[in-house]
Amino acid sequence: MKLPRQARAVIFDMDGLMFNTETLYRDAVVAAAAEAGHDLPLPFYLSTIGMSIEATRTTFGERYGKQFDFDGFWAAASTLYSGIVKLQLCLKTGVVELLDCHAPSLPPRDTRTCSVTSARKACATDSRRLSRAAIMPVANRIRSPF
Repeated sequence: MKLPRQARAVIFDMDGLMFNTETLYRDAVVAAAAEAGHDLPLPFYLSTIGMSIEATRTTFGERYGKQFDFDGFWAAASTLYSGIVKLQLCLKTGVVELLDCHAPSLPPRDTRTCSVTSARKACATDSRRLSRAAIMPVANRIRSPF
């Protein structure tokens, strides 16, 4: 890919772009809903992707009513997700090639790069996960707001 001008920095998004986190979280949310006896249509869940947690809470409340324990539900889904991630987290096809500074699709080696995530830094930089995913060398450049 030829850029219109020399890039000075490249930012890689870990959540759903580099890793298969979106499908894993979907599976956890669907499983948590099933365990709690809630009907969770996939189109409804998909409509919440990208929403803030507050907006997601509101959307679930509108669908399931004010008595819906969103925090308990989300905690259950998060616990399931943690277990799923330990077994199934993997890089998406082509990520290693993109991260390789010798790849012709990336700017020269002196271009600054980092990976960003909305996950907690301790989780995002877990060396066991990154080693399994074959990107341990970029761990020192991961940025998280948490």
